[in-house]
Amino acid sequence: LPPPTALAVTLPPGFTDQVLPFTFDVPTCLAFLPDGRLLVAEKGGIVYVVKDSVRHALWVREEEVLNADDRGLVSIAVDPGFARNRFVYFLYSVDPDSNGIELDNYDDTFGRLARYQVSATDSNVVDESTRTILIGDTWGNGFPSPAGSHPVAGLEWGRDGSLLVGCGDGAHFEFMDAGGADPGAFGPGRTDPTEDIGSFRAQYLESLCGKILRVDPATGHGYPSNPYFDGDPASHRSRVWAYGLRNPFRFSRKPATGAPDPALGDPGTLYVGEVGWMTWEELCVADRPGMNFGWPCFEGVGPQPDYQAAAPAHHGCGSLATPSNPEPPAPPVVALHHLDPAASLPAGNRGGVMVGGCFYTGAGFPAAYVGRYFFGDYLRDWIKVLVTDAGDRLVEVQDFATGADGPVSLAVDPVSGDLLVAAIYTGKVHRIRYTGVVGAGIEPAARVRLSAARPNPSRGAVAFTLELPERARVEFAIHDVAGREVWRAAERDGYPGSTSLIWPGATAHGTMAAPGIYIARVAAGGQVHARRFALVQ
Repeated sequence: LPPPTALAVTLPPGFTDQVLPFTFDVPTCLAFLPDGRLLVAEKGGIVYVVKDSVRHALWVREEEVLNADDRGLVSIAVDPGFARNRFVYFLYSVDPDSNGIELDNYDDTFGRLARYQVSATDSNVVDESTRTILIGDTWGNGFPSPAGSHPVAGLEWGRDGSLLVGCGDGAHFEFMDAGGADPGAFGPGRTDPTEDIGSFRAQYLESLCGKILRVDPATGHGYPSNPYFDGDPASHRSRVWAYGLRNPFRFSRKPATGAPDPALGDPGTLYVGEVGWMTWEELCVADRPGMNFGWPCFEGVGPQPDYQAAAPAHHGCGSLATPSNPEPPAPPVVALHHLDPAASLPAGNRGGVMVGGCFYTGAGFPAAYVGRYFFGDYLRDWIKVLVTDAGDRLVEVQDFATGADGPVSLAVDPVSGDLLVAAIYTGKVHRIRYTGVVGAGIEPAARVRLSAARPNPSRGAVAFTLELPERARVEFAIHDVAGREVWRAAERDGYPGSTSLIWPGATAHGTMAAPGIYIARVAAGGQVHARRFALVQ
């Protein structure tokens, strides 16, 4: 899609936006060195190190990196032990002939994860002699990329020192892809033909596509503590941590989660930005090993009908919850509809292209933002803040920035506490800083709050607690997962404080509602809230 017209970034009171004095050629990822120097990755295959008003080319591999469609250099990571080992990691799509001509051989390719040491004598460049390919030394060992979309996607560190690596399904976005559309990508010397199943690679544990991997950064191999470890640390399934993802474009570990010993198999809780297809954008939470997020059989708040009807060679939707595909799909925490904000979870928001962000861990923002998850949408051009409870359940989504010029990467400066944002539409990097008195905090706007359903699941009536800051007209309705209204209460005035809303478990015709997943939607005071729950027999 063409970029929208650039707008000035709009921020909450007390925040300012400063633009770094450089224009980058399609910036895709930001990372910080421990001393506060910023790394900026360009899609074409260059990583710059930036300090104040000076930048140096740290790594240049434009001939090796395939810069076509969504492919290119998409993620970089700095080793937690950088002060000791000087390691940096780059995740990118490979130009198969590496001749520097992008369009002569770009239809089929693979992804690669590489590690380098920064030079011991010049901290602004890598030492090329230290190059180590962790995944993707050859086509057959790399991340399959038969289509131009959903290639390799992101890097993050587990608390246990494991490296978490994301890859999309490698399938076409312009049609329902069940395999067979890219014969040149499969066969001898290329990807194993068993992976020629399109988007269903996300459900196939023998494929690296549609997954988040958990690997040893020393070897690129999976850990014995991984959920699908098969005895061979170099096998695809031995590396898998989570699956059923279309395009996990950015994911972050929640602070203070995970265990330090990799043998325990607990790298921490991941918040994952999941780029959707035609209708939905998602944020998912991976808080245990081996989770399946359902793509392509499920998307948003329910089944994906086109893929449910598809017939791939294997691992279709009928394979879910079988020995070869054991995990039932986990629902997203946030599901944003592309067109209808009332259908979103939470209601009132629209999605376009989800970008997973980062947890704010600095000391420069007001306390209300500390520990919160900032995420973006580079088509809708906004940045929002996700608020969850201790169990990682949705509380609310708060507005933060609009007119953000296509945000694709967010990072917190470890020295200043500023939030840095890479804007893909303008090639700029924004530094968002709070200039008020941090200790004084900020007064949040008066908000309507809606509790979770109770009980959940229920065999009959379901209750909610609504908290109003002031008198407001209250609308309360129940919808099924297809968005159809099942039941609606009479509108009434609500008063400041807490009040109960009760659904009797019946339809508008007075009959008992069928078992299934339902969504309660409450509108009051200009705000719309939604809560999902289950009705069982």
